[in-house]
Amino acid sequence: MSIENNNIQMAYLSFATRRFRSNCDQEIQHILEQARTHNSDKGITGQLVYRSGIFLQLLEGDKTEITSLLGRILLDSDRHENIKILLNQPMEDRIFPDWNMAYKNLDNAALDIVNCIVPWQKLVSVSANGKTTSGDEILKVFEELAA
Repeated sequence: MSIENNNIQMAYLSFATRRFRSNCDQEIQHILEQARTHNSDKGITGQLVYRSGIFLQLLEGDKTEITSLLGRILLDSDRHENIKILLNQPMEDRIFPDWNMAYKNLDNAALDIVNCIVPWQKLVSVSANGKTTSGDEILKVFEELAA
């Protein structure tokens, strides 16, 4: 594994606003359309995971571009609230090299996979309490969901 120069992996967890949850499916499609266009232009890859009003997202790419994108997400009060950064580290290899933005609705089967690594409820409550889950656990969640 070789570390890509100035590239990072950043993961965050956030809670969907009530407005977002009222039209969830259409809102997610809109996010994905925007993200795929923007990310393709900026060399960003990653995955968005959604379950019952909770977002978990991994972003991979140039540190400057990821930081800029995160800034826009932090300002997106129509969709996100209580955003917590779970991971921000130099990137060795991309988990999603061919996906400008993969998407996974965390159904029960996928939730079982996540729960084997770090219980979803623990991930959500730890994030809400400001404690951190290890970067290895966060990356393992995305690696398993990518498989």
